[in-house]
Amino acid sequence: MAVKATNVLSGGPDQLVTGAILSAALTAATPADTDIYGTALPTGFTDSGYISDEGLTLSLSKSFATIKDWSGAIVKRILEEFDGTLKWSHLEVNTAALKATFGDANVTETVATASTGTRVKVSIGADTPVSKKWLFRMKDGNAKVRIYVPNGTVTEVDDVAFVSNDAIKLGVTLGTSPDSSGKSIYIYTDDGVFA
Repeated sequence: MAVKATNVLSGGPDQLVTGAILSAALTAATPADTDIYGTALPTGFTDSGYISDEGLTLSLSKSFATIKDWSGAIVKRILEEFDGTLKWSHLEVNTAALKATFGDANVTETVATASTGTRVKVSIGADTPVSKKWLFRMKDGNAKVRIYVPNGTVTEVDDVAFVSNDAIKLGVTLGTSPDSSGKSIYIYTDDGVFA
């Protein structure tokens, strides 16, 4: 196969119409491929706004047990564990980003009035995080990259720094669990070259 420069992609956010990171309840319908590639929000998904310039990091790890023969040579490897995680930092401190970080049930919003702005309360404690469906949208010119996680749980929240010379960032790590097909992460690409 010949090399093709158009297959070299960058992972910039696709946030022209919505944010690049979307989440929905596990009860939301699984988005069709056309919804995943599209620009509109899939049904039930909410975007969480700007993401910091560190972007999105996908990490995959596998560990294996080995079986050796009498001579000590490894003759078989058996998968013991698979883990797929995604990591990013919310740059906006809005209701959607706070819910994505701390859980929907822990964030309440009171709409603006004539004398107050929109108020948000975040309650943080030792509660078990709720899993959601997640969609990550990136583009490079006309080319698109999408990552869909059918069952993801925020397993870590980074330290949050409140300083005068930088934005407040909500850094999270998303752990993934398999769907009914046994898959935890789906990656979709569209090279943007029309026939």
